[in-house]
Amino acid sequence: MFYGHNNTEKLLNYILLHIYLYQFIVFLIFLYYFYLVKTTINQPEITPLTVHPTANEILYFLDEINLRLHPSVTSTQKLIPTKIRCIDDSIGGFALGELIAIAARPEMGKTQLLSQLALQFSTQKSVLMMSAIDSATELSVRLISTTFGIPFDHIQFNNLSLAEKELLRNTEVEFKNNRLKIGAYRGSSVETLLNFIIEKIDTTGVEIICIDEPVLLPIITSSTNQSSMIFSLYQGLKNIATEKQVCIVFTCPIKAEVETESFSSRPRLVYVNNCDILEQVVDKLFFMYRPEYYDCEVDEDNQPLYNKVVLSMAINRKGSLHSWDIYPDKKFTRFGEKEEMKIKQSI
Repeated sequence: MFYGHNNTEKLLNYILLHIYLYQFIVFLIFLYYFYLVKTTINQPEITPLTVHPTANEILYFLDEINLRLHPSVTSTQKLIPTKIRCIDDSIGGFALGELIAIAARPEMGKTQLLSQLALQFSTQKSVLMMSAIDSATELSVRLISTTFGIPFDHIQFNNLSLAEKELLRNTEVEFKNNRLKIGAYRGSSVETLLNFIIEKIDTTGVEIICIDEPVLLPIITSSTNQSSMIFSLYQGLKNIATEKQVCIVFTCPIKAEVETESFSSRPRLVYVNNCDILEQVVDKLFFMYRPEYYDCEVDEDNQPLYNKVVLSMAINRKGSLHSWDIYPDKKFTRFGEKEEMKIKQSI
């Protein structure tokens, strides 16, 4: 009887052990399931990367990457590359809705840079280029000079070599894909000028306006109240850029006092005529400076300065300030990075 009791007890222990083991396994399965549910809920939804076959979708994808690289620019302000690599690498380009100024004394190359930007932008957007000092014909000559790398005066005075004449045979082909309009303005008031720009935006759909030295318009230079007119001009341009969502790029002079400064003193905001007005309205302000013009052969580190142009930012409302060394080609018709210009000059 004692022997039978032991067998029964062993059997019960065996059954209980399996029951406990089974409950433990069920408990582990429950914990694992609970863990899976919890982690799935807490994780964000992940959309798998897909390959977009069409050109429009690829361009949209590139735009999204561009916005991630330059988060200060909103989706309504897609960046327009300048095609000058060092600038685009730093700030991405210019945006619709911006008012941008390029300031320099004469002979620095600001008009040439503006012409180059107008040509580059016109392969991407519709562009209107205007000047307060050049006629429409002179503007056309300058743009042709920039396109073919032929000195401006060679075209203007018909002093062309045979090779240059051959290049100009391709003018129509080269400009075929450029959406570029040229306008000369000699109006009677700032208001008329602003209305002229608005009319061109509304009737032709231009999205970028490049204006060379608008403050030198005769209606301003002959006025006894220049500051008031310049304020109206700059504020009007800013309003147009914002309301019409266009990008306006213009050049402006700096004061003569910069001529008396030493090489170590680069152009500053206070050198710009009516700088207090300009500071209120522009989104970006660039300075152009050629040390070579002031007979400076080497910099503080004894590096040669030949042919170098310093392009620096004094104002950038949507990012940090930058400075770049850019170089003209040997005929001073366009700008780029040093190595790029060396290649062009060797061709």
